[in-house]
Amino acid sequence: MRPGCLLEVANGLLNYEQSRVRDADEPRSRGTIHPDVFRYRCYYVRAFLKYINEQHGKGAVGKTRVDDLTMQQVEGYNRKLMEDNLSSSAIAHAMQGVRHLIIRAGRPEHGQQTLSWNWESRDRYAGRPQQPRKLPTLDQLKRVLAATDLRGQTMIWTAIGLGFGPSDLSALRVGQIDEIGYDLRRGKTGIQRYGSTPRLVWTYIGRYTDEAERTQGDRIFQSQSGLPLVSGHVNRVQGWWHALRERIGENKDTMSGFYVLRHLGATEFGSRDSCSISDMRGWLGHAASSAVADVYMRPVAPEDRMLIEWIRQKLQSSALDHDSQYS
Repeated sequence: MRPGCLLEVANGLLNYEQSRVRDADEPRSRGTIHPDVFRYRCYYVRAFLKYINEQHGKGAVGKTRVDDLTMQQVEGYNRKLMEDNLSSSAIAHAMQGVRHLIIRAGRPEHGQQTLSWNWESRDRYAGRPQQPRKLPTLDQLKRVLAATDLRGQTMIWTAIGLGFGPSDLSALRVGQIDEIGYDLRRGKTGIQRYGSTPRLVWTYIGRYTDEAERTQGDRIFQSQSGLPLVSGHVNRVQGWWHALRERIGENKDTMSGFYVLRHLGATEFGSRDSCSISDMRGWLGHAASSAVADVYMRPVAPEDRMLIEWIRQKLQSSALDHDSQYS
């Protein structure tokens, strides 16, 4: 292996990134990264190394140094990502991975390498724009609620009423939420997250925690064997949702993944007359920009109005529903 080669620099970079990984449940602190961030950085760095080997033969990453990279090679990789129909966001992350390699190569142990050309002068190729998630219809939502048990209904209404994604549900513990409000910190952003608990959400959580015999400090939602719902590459919420979706005769083309429930809840919350950007930030659990506000803090589209009004009325109710009421 040639000193300062791409493979050596990549190993040094990923070892450093791994040393900064914090526990998924730990609050965000300066200089640390979430395990998910480390995983996708590994993926994009390795994807670039794979591309170099494909273009120049097996073992090329052990012979090519960063200062050997040409603008044409980097632009070619960028172009390939576009031709592979990746989203603009994915391409931005992938090119950031290349940039991190180049910066890392400037360290003394890698020979203090620099590019012979200006990184900012390269041609850039953007990917496809991110497609907006299509909200489920009222009929689909009623059918999916009727097809699951108390645990499933509780997860669905918590996702809608509080904007919780799979990781949030996995981290939620008894004591962090009651009939008045909830107070916790999102693991990905470290931003304090608190607000009022919708009456229906508390009714479901109260009933489910009693039935599941959860005590103070226990994870409210976990697998049947007691494992976290989200751990490493395993997302048991998505697996459960996909099976539930198939049970009612839907698929990924006709009904989005579980995360769409967060968007559904944000649409209802953001369309309230009293909602402010600050309120939206607390509800979402991240710094809501004007772009986010534009997505959610607007009048509800006519085709979604009946769905949003139904959700709003349900969240204000404290009556636990029976399956027949979703028919």
